[in-house]
Amino acid sequence: MPGGRLPCQRRTLRVVGLTCLGATIAVVFALSISLGRTEKQSYSSLKLVSIIFRHGDRTPTDTYPEDPYNDDKYWPEGWGALTNKGKMEMFTLGKFLRQRYNGFLSETYYPQEVHVRSSDNDRCLMSAESCLAGLYPPKGDQVWNPELLWQPIPVHATPRNLDAEKRKLQLPAWTAGYYPDKLRTLAARSLALFSESQTMKRLNGGPLVKHIIEKMRSQSNTSRTVSPKFLMFSAHDVTIVNVLQTMGFTELLKPQYGAAVIIELHSTNDSGYEVKVLYLNNASDSEPHVLNTPGCTDKCHLQQFVDLMKPVLPDDWTVECQKLDS
Repeated sequence: MPGGRLPCQRRTLRVVGLTCLGATIAVVFALSISLGRTEKQSYSSLKLVSIIFRHGDRTPTDTYPEDPYNDDKYWPEGWGALTNKGKMEMFTLGKFLRQRYNGFLSETYYPQEVHVRSSDNDRCLMSAESCLAGLYPPKGDQVWNPELLWQPIPVHATPRNLDAEKRKLQLPAWTAGYYPDKLRTLAARSLALFSESQTMKRLNGGPLVKHIIEKMRSQSNTSRTVSPKFLMFSAHDVTIVNVLQTMGFTELLKPQYGAAVIIELHSTNDSGYEVKVLYLNNASDSEPHVLNTPGCTDKCHLQQFVDLMKPVLPDDWTVECQKLDS
């Protein structure tokens, strides 16, 4: 990757579409930038929520020549596919979101309230659907089959181009010297490479951050609640790292399955708006941690947040990408 250049066809992110790194570790570095647990949610001030989450537990995406388990029989779901454990993780994440935002979100599904976008990858699409099953169990006249407490909810896909021990399989002895400890730092470092420079932040994390900022600014320009007010992005570990690094966080991180960045927009007593950034370690975590956006105080006013992000937001992603390849 000389000079931080990535071929345009590999960087077509639009909003969330990113190439998954395919790391084989599900171990996370503790996020030391967290400042503590969140307080009880205030729905009276909450105006907009954006959540970017990693898909659930998956089978390996790749293998190596001498892998003793390089056979489809060990991975009946397919390579890089969401496992039953992963489905439950995402269902749990949906239940967590229901508990946290119940009252802000209606108990019944209204399409004007929520918009779901996913990387065009089976495990991400299935993760989004599993999460929605936990977030919106059908109620009342939305129960279309009493034997199936589930309802279909649209998931919009963004094209992607624009692990053995869990199965009680014995890893080869030589892996003990490398996995998992030594690979933790390497995995976190490799993820950070995708948004290391300012140019890469503009091209990789910038489009999604810009999209969220545009939604927040739309809300700040009207007294009514914008539609939708709950934005969900089902993506990859590298998506989360790109977004965090684009916003100024520099801690090396290997997000766990079900990890999530949550960006909330709140109204303030002086008729202004402030941005709160939170991080959920995994789907079973009971509360997200508050993150202090670099350059902001404990409260980050919307305009202050926008000003901080300006250097890493692309003016025209296609033009900037083509300039790198020319």
